[in-house]
Amino acid sequence: MIWLIDCWSVHNSTEFRGFMKENFHHILLLFVPANCTSKLQVMDVIFQRPFKHAIHQLYNQFQVAEIAKHIKAGVDPSKVKLQTMAVQFRGEVMGFLRGAWLQVRAQDALIRKGFAMCKLGRIQDAAF
Repeated sequence: MIWLIDCWSVHNSTEFRGFMKENFHHILLLFVPANCTSKLQVMDVIFQRPFKHAIHQLYNQFQVAEIAKHIKAGVDPSKVKLQTMAVQFRGEVMGFLRGAWLQVRAQDALIRKGFAMCKLGRIQDAAF
């Protein structure tokens, strides 16, 4: 397996590379040169924007449901307070992440397009 990863100092550290070699020897680390992730790292090129957008949509749906719950309970709409601090809805965060992942991972064409945009289209071929 090949893991195309950015050259963040943690990824490039002796400790991390040693950990990977010891525990995941079947994974070959290939580093994207500095300042090239926007051109060569598929997740940066195609995946992050739709993923973050899905998270925002799920967060907004959560807030709308909370507002509706308060109004249904008889709270004056002008008195409804939104949960805006992460600590207030941290129990929901994993649901936002999972929901966003399920939305985006179903888009095979999107992921293939990212590989093509990075000129890595053939990397998915078994013969490659």
